[in-house]
Amino acid sequence: MNYSLNQLGSAAECDEVLAAAQKERAILTNRRQNREFESGNLATTAPQVQAELTTITAQLTGLATMLPTLPEGPAKDKWLTEKERLEYQQKVLNRRVGSNGILALLGRELDLARLNAELAEVDAFIAAVQARKAAL
Repeated sequence: MNYSLNQLGSAAECDEVLAAAQKERAILTNRRQNREFESGNLATTAPQVQAELTTITAQLTGLATMLPTLPEGPAKDKWLTEKERLEYQQKVLNRRVGSNGILALLGRELDLARLNAELAEVDAFIAAVQARKAAL
């Protein structure tokens, strides 16, 4: 982008603009590092959460088939308790899929791409201001 750098009339003005740009660059760099860390964690976590959810769903399907065939008694009560436990785990994992699943990973990766583009633009701006300062 072409900036109105000809409006900068002194090295001191350039230094002020550079200080603000460097501060913005530091903030963006920190955000990028955080997003890289989050993306790395999610890349590992997302498949694990999905695999756990698939396993629990299969177990619940099996229990749904088996439970009606069991006679009343302690064995059936044990399996009903197990079914409740699995349903709770399924509910927890479904929530985790939203915050740690593939959609969350893709969102973090998109944020990371935006931050990289923003950092590249800030770097170009800093280089342009430094060139203007050198020309003064």
